[in-house]
Amino acid sequence: MLTRELTDAETTLLQLLRYALCDEAEAPVITAATEWETIFRLSQSEGVAQIVWHGVERLMAEGRIASEHLPTKRIKLQWAYHNDSLERRYKQQKRVISTLATTLCNKGANILLLKGYGLSICYPRPEERTSSDVDIYLLGNQELGNEILERELGIAVDNTKHLHTTFKLEGIMVENHFDFLNIYSHRSNRAIDTLLKELTEESVPLALDSETIYIPSVKFNSLYLLRHAASHFAAVEIVLRHIVDWAMFIKCHAQEIDWEWLRTTARRYNMESFLDVLNSLSWSICGIDPNLTPGTTPHPELEERILRDILSPEFDERERQGSILKVIGFKLRRWWAHRWKHRMVYSDSLVSIFINQIWSHILKPNNLKK
Repeated sequence: MLTRELTDAETTLLQLLRYALCDEAEAPVITAATEWETIFRLSQSEGVAQIVWHGVERLMAEGRIASEHLPTKRIKLQWAYHNDSLERRYKQQKRVISTLATTLCNKGANILLLKGYGLSICYPRPEERTSSDVDIYLLGNQELGNEILERELGIAVDNTKHLHTTFKLEGIMVENHFDFLNIYSHRSNRAIDTLLKELTEESVPLALDSETIYIPSVKFNSLYLLRHAASHFAAVEIVLRHIVDWAMFIKCHAQEIDWEWLRTTARRYNMESFLDVLNSLSWSICGIDPNLTPGTTPHPELEERILRDILSPEFDERERQGSILKVIGFKLRRWWAHRWKHRMVYSDSLVSIFINQIWSHILKPNNLKK
């Protein structure tokens, strides 16, 4: 059910995003009424501020914005500071990955990069794909890697979460995965995680400074990115960055993606309609050629509902602040309201999901804070 039309600021944001990513996109019309403050704040929360600013820069370079319609000096300075800080973090993450490679790879703990920096290679301007942390998987040697880090770098490793251990290196949070998905929260995750681990055998070497690290195969990433976005969508929400990730991955690897295998696997785990929506949103938001996503069936009303959910989530994360009882109450309300999402992306029954998620929180109580 559609609840509202897009605001002018949301519409302009989407147009600028498409204009930055697609050479053939129609130029947005910028007027005195353009809400630059709102557009900037929304682009931040959606994880696409750098890309949207690139769209603004393209408009300015082409003389399509009158000087009186430009963002104010204050907003331009805020935007520039934000983008610069993200680019500096991207470079810092690259240095951390290099340090990890030097420390671990020579001792038999080969690094497989997940999402983040590894995925940034698909972007036309890699520094615009920033993330809050570095996700790694040590090919068969997670425990060895933690031991080396604690012994040689004096790093304190946190083992209180599902999926991964965490530690900080040079101010950057690193997640060292032992699983790719939370195998305790959904039974179907266990089967998909097993499949993903089998696909790590096809990982691709990548030179980084003087070391060799690995990035996932196209087959691995097609399933992993799909399931990762689906999990975010069902649990909390996805943001525009998830759509852009998918679009840039398709644009970069369209000829290598095994669409028949991916669609068959998505159908087996009840993600086929979500796959269709990701593809079609990649067309409309990022300008991806529909011919690059064969077999996609558009679902217009579902696409609009999900786009509105992206831009204006039903639940404000600030509501979960406070006592543990308030957090639990918030998460239960959100879980109940998101039943339609669970039915869309999981093959598990709602009863099974509810029981498994309770068990997941019992095993790792710190995950209640997430």
